[in-house]
Amino acid sequence: DYFSLFESIVIQMNKADVEDSKFTLLINLPKDEYFRNRITEIIEQCDVDFLEGNQSDFTAKDAEEYLSILLQKPFSYYDSESKNKLALSALRAVINNRKLYTESGYHTQFSLQTYKIENYVRLDTAALEALNIFPHAAKVANPLNNTEVSSIFEIFNEAQTSIGKRLVRRWLKQPIRDAAEINRRLDIVGFFVKHSEERGKIQNEHLKHFPDMEKLYAKFYKVRNNLPHKATLVDCVKTYNCVVGLQALADFVDSLELVQDLADAKIIEALKKHYDFSGIISDFENLKSMIEESIELNEAVKGEYIINPEYSEVLKKLYEEIKNKKQEMIDYSVSLQEKLKLSVPI
Repeated sequence: DYFSLFESIVIQMNKADVEDSKFTLLINLPKDEYFRNRITEIIEQCDVDFLEGNQSDFTAKDAEEYLSILLQKPFSYYDSESKNKLALSALRAVINNRKLYTESGYHTQFSLQTYKIENYVRLDTAALEALNIFPHAAKVANPLNNTEVSSIFEIFNEAQTSIGKRLVRRWLKQPIRDAAEINRRLDIVGFFVKHSEERGKIQNEHLKHFPDMEKLYAKFYKVRNNLPHKATLVDCVKTYNCVVGLQALADFVDSLELVQDLADAKIIEALKKHYDFSGIISDFENLKSMIEESIELNEAVKGEYIINPEYSEVLKKLYEEIKNKKQEMIDYSVSLQEKLKLSVPI
């Protein structure tokens, strides 16, 4: 039963469908050959990488000291988590492996939460395949009419973006069991089914323009850890536009308070409370200001991504030189057009 539970947790935690990101399991494998082989077999079935950590790192010793540095709230705030010494030992190993406590940028940036596996239906690899939840590598045929059988994912997936499709996959990996949470989600879906105009505005005017934040995070994580990456100024501008767009979305959700139906008003209030737009926007305020100061956003609108020339005297001089050369090119093009008597601009 423990093996099945372990397999379910690995499946639920795996986010390997994010480009530029790979789920890696840090594990302290047992010395017993049977258990060791069985665990590695499960990991391979789940198609994830694993890294065998140092056994000495898997200890609760110093965990409180590290967490006091890394957590936003005092460690004493997490009373139930502090009593779980086994979980603290594993967390301490991760902190030590990633050297999080040595980077001041990580200090007071984390929160701590217990993942309660009992809140979700347990699905191992065999169950996922038997229930045909995701498409098989080899298509399954219906024996009654020889047509191709659709997976549950293919039936439910109406998402228009990659991050939406990824969310559908995760929900199918983690079917919730809490009736109140199920009804909360159904109430929100019911609200947007009922109010199609508001749904259309959120989809087309707001969510449609949001970038894939998980892909951006994967890129910036590599930058932060001095790993090979493909991050550019374009990704910084995408993040900036996301923060601005989130503010517009929050304002739109606030405007929904004008609805007259009391039940709908309760749903909107629950939606705002659950997603805490103001808190998220506040977290990104410093980043937003930094991008405004360091990137020439007026040029970014035109598709040119450059550092703000006001950032340094050298950049300012280069920017003026480029600007003058561009103007010379435009002037030459106009004079050549007049000389050749062309009606179509060169």
